[in-house]
Amino acid sequence: MVGFTMYELTAGVGIIPRLMIDAKFQRTGCGRATMIKVILRLRCYPEVQLIAPVTDGKTSPQRTSIERLALSHGRFHSTP
Repeated sequence: MVGFTMYELTAGVGIIPRLMIDAKFQRTGCGRATMIKVILRLRCYPEVQLIAPVTDGKTSPQRTSIERLALSHGRFHSTP
C-alpha cells in the first residue's frame, strides 16, 4: 500500500482531513497525484462549494503547497 486519504462532505464543504503516503513513496509525486484525484473527486459532487484541507493552523511548506494545488483546481478555502 502506498498510503491513504480521507475526505468528507459537510454543509457544502469538501474536507480533506488526512492524506498519508508511506515513507518509501514520498518525494515521488504520489502525494501530489493523490491530492489532485481527491480534489477532482470532490468536485464531482454538485453540493461541494469549497474544498478545504484540515490543518493545525501553522503555516508549513506542506500547507502552502496543498493550498496552491487546491487553488489551481478551483473552489478552495483554507481552514485556520
